[in-house]
Amino acid sequence: MSLPVVRLLADGGDITVGRRVSTFIYGVMNVTLADGVVGEEPEKTGLEEGYIVRADGDVPTGRFDFGFTRHDASMHMGLHTSDMEQGIVAASRRVEGGVFFERDIEPGGFGRWTPGVDFRVGDVVGVVRWGRVIPLPVTALNLRDGRWVAHVGGQMIHDAEKLRSQNQSIEKTIADERRQRAKENKDQSRRIDAESDARRRAVADVDAKAVAAGDAAKVADDKAKAAQATADDADGKAKKLAEALSGGGATIPTVMADLQRLNRQLQQNGEGGAADQGLIPAYIAANTKRWELQAELDRQQDALAEANRKATDANTAALKAQEALALAEKRENRLRPKMSTAFQSDWLNEPYTTPDGMFLFETDKKSLDRGFYITALGDWVGQIAVFVSNVDFANNAAGTEILLGTVTKTARRGFYKATRLVGASQVVVLTIPSE
Repeated sequence: MSLPVVRLLADGGDITVGRRVSTFIYGVMNVTLADGVVGEEPEKTGLEEGYIVRADGDVPTGRFDFGFTRHDASMHMGLHTSDMEQGIVAASRRVEGGVFFERDIEPGGFGRWTPGVDFRVGDVVGVVRWGRVIPLPVTALNLRDGRWVAHVGGQMIHDAEKLRSQNQSIEKTIADERRQRAKENKDQSRRIDAESDARRRAVADVDAKAVAAGDAAKVADDKAKAAQATADDADGKAKKLAEALSGGGATIPTVMADLQRLNRQLQQNGEGGAADQGLIPAYIAANTKRWELQAELDRQQDALAEANRKATDANTAALKAQEALALAEKRENRLRPKMSTAFQSDWLNEPYTTPDGMFLFETDKKSLDRGFYITALGDWVGQIAVFVSNVDFANNAAGTEILLGTVTKTARRGFYKATRLVGASQVVVLTIPSE
């Protein structure tokens, strides 16, 4: 172990000699299976799976020279992590006994080093005593009569093992949450893709029906035109027949009058012949053909009206499909995750609304501007993840802390304050709408 760079001068100190207090380490073994792996259901006996090991080092062999200390270990099969070995080593060091030195060091022993800048609580510094450098942890920094006093020693340096174990537990929790969020986002993306496919299929079906209706209308229109052409042809033939019977410019009534007059003349004169008898049957046949053509024209007009009705129904269905498409696109936009960013300078002096209109930020003077309020605007509901970033009092990057919140129809305003950071310089809000 290399000696610390920061060295403080001690003018005295207290020495405590410890002894081994236990020789065995035991605890519960908590195993977390990987996603998708199903383990056997444990029997309900009231017992838990555990372990027991002997501590490292020379073990006393006397009748009463043994004892126990506990460390609960955990193992995550999905992340391939375990704190069992680290915990056993840390527990062995806690109970192995040792010599402890502690002392209050006043400003005269700081030298050129400044508390809070060059060293902080928890740092290991070199304490010069008896011409030797002793590495000791800084366990406290206090103000006494307006001057800093540092307390060093009094506990094992290896307490950092416990801190690392806690940090690993926090990192594992964060990794589990990220994996769960990723799974939820993937499921939501699948639902959105399914809705988009259904919408595209509906639009394609409506387009096909509209094209079919248009084709039917065109066929009916062609038939109507053909029927009209047939009727025009029949009218021309009837006119030619009238002119052939009664002369140029003659009409059907004129022909009928002529035929009636001819019929009277024939009856009066008692005359008749094959040629005379052919005029009436010819007129009757022409008139019958005209009525047949009129009936066909009426039928074609009815078919055209039916085609127009079907085209109108198809247009109505297309409009409804377009409205459904607009609603689906609006819902898809509401369910898509969004991200908003704000800086402390934006809301420090007055309420601040993000450019996307999603959130309203307000400062909190009671917490000395370290906390802030976030109000969700609009009518959407769901979950939010608040990423809070800041620097420490030495202007060094202090990291990012994640805070979670829920937005409902009635609860839309919440207070957020980082617990491991001093205030917040930048905030990024990730929205996960639910409806």
